[in-house]
Amino acid sequence: MSRRQLLLLLVSLLWPKVGWAAGEWIDMYPAGRLIGEKSRLESRANQMLDILRTLLGKTDLPDDQQRLLESVRVEAPLSDDVGVPLDFFSRYTADAGVVTTPVFSLLFVEDLCTAYSWLYQRAYSLETIDEYVTMLRYKSAAEFPGGQYLPPLPALGIPLNAYDDPEAGPLGIRFRNSAYAFIIAHELGHILAGHPSADHVTMEQSRANETAADDFAVQTLAFDDEIPMGAILYFLAQAYLMPSLGQFKAQGRTEQDWVVEMQTKITHPLTAERLQQIAAAIGREAEAKASANSEAANFVAFKLLKIADLLSDVDLQQCMAVAAVRAPMSSLAPQRTSPTQSFLSNCVKQP
Repeated sequence: MSRRQLLLLLVSLLWPKVGWAAGEWIDMYPAGRLIGEKSRLESRANQMLDILRTLLGKTDLPDDQQRLLESVRVEAPLSDDVGVPLDFFSRYTADAGVVTTPVFSLLFVEDLCTAYSWLYQRAYSLETIDEYVTMLRYKSAAEFPGGQYLPPLPALGIPLNAYDDPEAGPLGIRFRNSAYAFIIAHELGHILAGHPSADHVTMEQSRANETAADDFAVQTLAFDDEIPMGAILYFLAQAYLMPSLGQFKAQGRTEQDWVVEMQTKITHPLTAERLQQIAAAIGREAEAKASANSEAANFVAFKLLKIADLLSDVDLQQCMAVAAVRAPMSSLAPQRTSPTQSFLSNCVKQP
């Protein structure tokens, strides 16, 4: 029995309401690992929800929004319907709301944060994380060791117990917690604003709702003078995992193909404009509150703007797509110096 068949069987026995479709990214974590982590990660997500409720208690929410906020709960199925590692979403009625934080996505974000912290604490290049996520997007599972996608730590040559490292562990947890807080606050923004499903609004309205939910998340965290450091990794991974114009060009598709895709299929694109707006919101909140964390706020804003530059650079996107296909897995090993030029050299046409 394959891992996916086993996971499907366990899901049907334990959580029959969870949908599933064929996919390969989900295979990076053994079924037993996802099931074993469910309680811990779901508890952590609910703790984040409680903290956000406390922060929002400092505002004068209308009575109907306050009642809705108190009703919100977190659910953590093993994965979303298609096994995507960064898929968080919400739904609500007039009386209750649910934020869905799949275990697969929570674990993937946690591992990225741990990897970042471990590499940073040891003065290794952080760019191998970018390259790893790009390889996930463009390499097939068969090109990874063992014929299946690897999670962040083993793929990057980082010890599996890095989470317990006395130096890297606490910093990774801070990144993880701020990422979870931003993600859940964003979904609360949708719920409390009454945003309808993307299936029931225009693409333009859906994207405007995303910006409004981002603003809500930044403002909510600012009540605790909290800077969403972990959001850097979350959006960086999204930038490399989500479809892009550069990817389309690397695959021989046209700019018109991309326009059609954006207009008909991608309701929640990560765009340069969206990241620029988040960076501006973080800067505004830090300035308005004369934040003691203004230096950290400026750092996060700067990093988000760098990701925005990446999304605006179609040639770089195209090069990354080609390089990810050609680069060997060994290029992800920890390196003291920036490996980017070596990685990007793989997009140059081979003789």
